[in-house]
Amino acid sequence: QNTDGFGKRNRARREMEARDKEDGGGGGSDFSLEPKEGTTTTPEMRQRLGAKRTYAVTLGYNGHGYNGLQVQPPAAALRTIEGEFLTALAKTECILPDNVLDHKKIRLQRCGRTDKGVHAACQVLSLKMHENMVGQDSHFGDVINPHLPAGIRVYDARRVTNSFSPHAMCDSRHYTYILPSFLLAGDVKTASQPSFRVDPEKLSRFRECLKGYVGTRRYHNYTSKMSFKDPAVKRYISSFEALDPYDVTFDPTSDGNDSGSADTAATAATAGGAAVRELTQEVLELRVHGQSFLLHHIRKMIAMAIARTWGFVSDELFARSFTDCKLYLPMVPGFGLFLERPVFHTYHERFGGSDGRASMDLDDLEEKIQHFKRTNIVPYVLREEANEHPMLDWLEIMVRSPVDQPPAPGPAAAAAAAAEVSEVGEDAGAEAGEKGTPTV
Repeated sequence: QNTDGFGKRNRARREMEARDKEDGGGGGSDFSLEPKEGTTTTPEMRQRLGAKRTYAVTLGYNGHGYNGLQVQPPAAALRTIEGEFLTALAKTECILPDNVLDHKKIRLQRCGRTDKGVHAACQVLSLKMHENMVGQDSHFGDVINPHLPAGIRVYDARRVTNSFSPHAMCDSRHYTYILPSFLLAGDVKTASQPSFRVDPEKLSRFRECLKGYVGTRRYHNYTSKMSFKDPAVKRYISSFEALDPYDVTFDPTSDGNDSGSADTAATAATAGGAAVRELTQEVLELRVHGQSFLLHHIRKMIAMAIARTWGFVSDELFARSFTDCKLYLPMVPGFGLFLERPVFHTYHERFGGSDGRASMDLDDLEEKIQHFKRTNIVPYVLREEANEHPMLDWLEIMVRSPVDQPPAPGPAAAAAAAAEVSEVGEDAGAEAGEKGTPTV
């Protein structure tokens, strides 16, 4: 185990507990506002609601139409995932209405922030809620989901220690990238054919390229503005795999409802009554597991693996990308990347199942996570590609520009330049905000 990392988490816990003693039990929030007037709790209400306990809440969301995960001050007037979630908690009396704006008393925390439009198949938040209103932890989703938009789904709530921090106590993360298989074609003409299916031999080669990242390497060329000698560029990848391809049928004309959900079942007609032609696309799910990631890290790893599969990048150039030199490496569009789920192995081994605390082994949520992903995230990613063609445009750039050179001039190059500074598709809290996290 990474005992040094857990020692840092222990120090963070002690600091948090010290702050709690100073402010009478609050703390842990990102900002707080003065509570609204007129909201008081009587002894009868406190008895009915029950004591406030600390819970870890697991949920998935489609980020389309939201300004990121983290709730914003009311003056910003921005719609966020946490804003919707806290409103639903207030409606069910799991928290008081004042706590929708004032988070100090409920100690709201998150495993990592996601930016505008970014999805998560399984995210973890922690906060204090009234235990009588939460009910049975495994059925918490049945209580909350009727009050949430269709693109946000709570899986469960788990009783955890008061010092639990989903960000500090997260050992590692799984990310998924939805890759249309045509990106392995190697040329735009072939990739443009709707009937394209990846060749087994090429898929095998691609999988071997992904395995080349497993282990500890220096990823200074796979991020921005970091040097070979920077200790933070040394990262450990536990696994990187491409699952078996499968077909997804979707409606390219729909962008989901106001919640940002995306249904796999295509609608029968457009608003004008004309029949809609459903599209079927073969996709690959790429899953990478690591302790932490750098800015653009995953997207550049995938791009290099694709280029090696095509034969555009030699094994020698790939090996050189981890040495003391500076290379220009491509990166795939960001909208197909999302958080699959975090891992809390150390916490689970130490506290899970003790003193009434629930397990933080999230394997029991796998069926729910996969259902939400296939229903609310994968079709939306393919719909974006069908309408805007960012991945096909990226393929055009790649065949025109040798690796280790800036994109060749052209309309698609402008999109690539914009993507270089965009965070859409990456978990900013996990990828950009954890450069100091030690590797395993």
